Amino acid sequence: MLYFNYPSNPTAATAPREFFEEIVAFARKYEILLVHDQAYAELAFDGYQPTSLLEIPGAKDIGVEFHTLSKTYNMAGWRIGFVVGNRHIIQGLRTLKTNLDYGIFAALQTAAETALNLPDVYLHEVQARYRTRRDFLIQGLAELGWNVPKPTPPCTSGFPARPELAQLTLRYPCCNKPESSLRPATPLVAGVKAMCESA
Repeated sequence: MLYFNYPSNPTAATAPREFFEEIVAFARKYEILLVHDQAYAELAFDGYQPTSLLEIPGAKDIGVEFHTLSKTYNMAGWRIGFVVGNRHIIQGLRTLKTNLDYGIFAALQTAAETALNLPDVYLHEVQARYRTRRDFLIQGLAELGWNVPKPTPPCTSGFPARPELAQLTLRYPCCNKPESSLRPATPLVAGVKAMCESA
């Protein structure tokens, strides 16, 4: 099984349609089940539209896609979402879930139904709210001397590390290799280092 999510949180990484095409071909060749978390499907703007795994021909034969109401409809912690895709995979998940838990409180189900029936204008308002917040943050950082480009996708923010933090050496040698996702110049490592030094 290969689990992936684009747009990705917390990295702000995106993947073009070609990536999805390649991953479907790879998974079909090696008989790998694909599970895509599409949590930020509606939180895109500035012309960006996230790719759905199920847009790719053949993906439904080998994969499923999860979606949550947590992000778009501000229902974090309610554990409300859904899965679409291959019916055999979904049936296996249904069997597993039936034996592990017992459902969601009826009032939360009603709230979720209401949210899913909201008009599209609601989504446009949410997108505008996130775009405004992103632009405000980027402008504020620019005023502090940190030139941050608008990230793609616009729904999340990934910022380059400040130059003075790029020379940081980590405790574990493997993290200092250029191919490491935890190398010193990455935003995650630089941010953690900055927080520790200011504490």
